[in-house]
Parts: sequence; structure tokens; C-alpha cells
Amino acid sequence: MSNKPKFLADAMLGNIARKLRLLGFDCRYFATIKDEQLLSIAKNENLTLITRDRKISNVCKKQNISIIDLSGTDETSQIVEICRKMNLNKCKIDMKDIRCTVC
Repeated sequence: MSNKPKFLADAMLGNIARKLRLLGFDCRYFATIKDEQLLSIAKNENLTLITRDRKISNVCKKQNISIIDLSGTDETSQIVEICRKMNLNKCKIDMKDIRCTVC
């Protein structure tokens, strides 16, 4: 499981964070966090930041922070987009690999 990508979802994507955890991925999430803190955590902990915020996306690209810039508006298409962009061929719930949806 250690070779799986680790994610950080921005404050607007709490439901996506929970769904990624159900799929067995590490995904950090803070309901309230400043953009600078979000970027710092992503960079320092080598996490792929998931966002729909173009401003954050542009900063990530300039600072070489791994990012998934979502274009989908519904959760299903966003999960599919994340799996496609990360070349993940396993995006299904496996009860042996499930993670806590809170932490």
C-alpha cells in the first residue's frame, strides 16, 4: 500500500477526500485552511493536491507541487478524473483496503 499516491484535498473537496479514503488512499483534508498553509503541507509532505481553484493550481505549477486540477463538477466524474490522471487502474472499494473516512 505504500506505493499508492497520497493526496491533500482543498477545503471545498471534503466529500472527495472521504471517497478517496473509501477507495483505500491516504487523503488529508482540512475544512478551514489558508491557501498558503495548504500549499506548504502539499509541498513539505510530498502530497498531490486536489483542487478546482485555478489560483491555487497556478501557484502549484509555479512551485512544482504535484496537483490534480479537477474540471468535473460532480463527485463521480471527479473520482474518475483523479484515477485517470494518476494512472490508477484500481478505483473500486476493496473492504481489505478501506481507510477511515474521517482521518
